[in-house]
Amino acid sequence: MNKHGKNTPVDVPKWDIALEALISDEYRRLQRPLSIGDFRRLGQAHKIRFHDIMATVYQLVRYGKWRHEARDEQGRPVDEQALQGLYDHGRLDEDAAERLAVSWAPR
Repeated sequence: MNKHGKNTPVDVPKWDIALEALISDEYRRLQRPLSIGDFRRLGQAHKIRFHDIMATVYQLVRYGKWRHEARDEQGRPVDEQALQGLYDHGRLDEDAAERLAVSWAPR
């Protein structure tokens, strides 16, 4: 409640803020965009399910906090529509993401 006794709306992030902090720290530590391998390693090191991490990353991209990019097998950039197609209801197609060498970084 605010000082006038009324409820005020609070912006609640649509992602896990603890996972956001974890991956942001890893990005700062490595000083480069993160890969699927980085997220897998973080999950194993911290006993966190890979898909939980990637669901958070998906939300961060969706809400413009992080960006993703990739290149196809010939080294050409992959367009945004194709990148969005890697996610099915917030779950990442890992094989396709690895094949396209997708990377993620904060905006």
